[in-house]
Amino acid sequence: MPKTITIRPNEKGLLALTATYKDHTGTAVTPATMTWTLTDVNGSVINSRSAVAIASISTSNTIALSGSDLATSGSNRDLICTFQGTYNHALGSALTMKESVRFTVENLVQVT
Repeated sequence: MPKTITIRPNEKGLLALTATYKDHTGTAVTPATMTWTLTDVNGSVINSRSAVAIASISTSNTIALSGSDLATSGSNRDLICTFQGTYNHALGSALTMKESVRFTVENLVQVT
């Protein structure tokens, strides 16, 4: 189940999401690979944001969702951003890490 955040970006506004990566013990780690995908709650990809690679991976990265990423259709809309990647550890290479966050986009009465 995705974590839920209480920040509610406005329709076609801006939401900056910061992902902080930790290994299975809770220690900060720099992933070997990391992508993110934006979907609605039914799993439909939003604005072609599927498996978007994070180019300069660090122990934390911030992605910006804006414009068509945060579109609505006349009512508030719940979206999910899922981060997936791999990391290396003494226990093995290419160990998987996954996390998702759910948030609500505020519908505005008039947005162009």
